Amino acid sequence: MIGTMLSRPAPRRIAFAVLVACGLALAGCGGSQETMTCPNAAIAPELDVQPQFAAGAPLDPANVISAGKLLSVNRGCEREKGGIAVNLTIVFSAARARPNIQQTQISYFVAVVDSSNTILNEGHFTLPVSFTQDFRTLTEKITVHLPLAHISNGDSYGAVVGFQLTPEQLDFNRRQNPR
Repeated sequence: MIGTMLSRPAPRRIAFAVLVACGLALAGCGGSQETMTCPNAAIAPELDVQPQFAAGAPLDPANVISAGKLLSVNRGCEREKGGIAVNLTIVFSAARARPNIQQTQISYFVAVVDSSNTILNEGHFTLPVSFTQDFRTLTEKITVHLPLAHISNGDSYGAVVGFQLTPEQLDFNRRQNPR
């Protein structure tokens, strides 16, 4: 009801009066309205590129036939019964090096971490990619449910996104981009 009232065009004095009245009403509730904080969202360092190689070929840049790259991860949060729903929008790019590559798939994970970066939960996903041109941008939407007794503690957690890499792919990435 309050959101509907504020979304209508109204004189500033009325909108201000509604805000003051709502603030006073909430203050009288004895602090039962807890301020929600949202976990951070980030791309895992070194796990942001997923190169794919020709079968049996050495792991060399000349043998990369396609690749995925994590471009961004954005988050929004909303209250839900028993905690917070963290809505992630993950943007990927996919590229092919050869026109005969019509399809591929990229595998990624979304992990929930605590303030010490300890993984508390992890989900694994596969994104099919069909190429009609050499380069594509794709968007995935994932919701993470974070059960919390106090939604004000949401910022004590994080959502980390990265590609599922083999040890060889990780080693290849490290050789290409020494940090």
